[in-house]
Amino acid sequence: MHSFDSGSALRKGLAASNAFYNHDRAHSALDNRTPDEVYYGVSHPFTEAA
Repeated sequence: MHSFDSGSALRKGLAASNAFYNHDRAHSALDNRTPDEVYYGVSHPFTEAA
């Protein structure tokens, strides 16, 4: 559990949490791949475009 001092801190915390969940955290239901890997079909969809 986290507490936030302001609305902007809350938005930053939620953005970081969503990024971790979708880009970094492997899911056992997805054969230990991240949601981004499954959806985009590549291992790191946003780093390969750079």
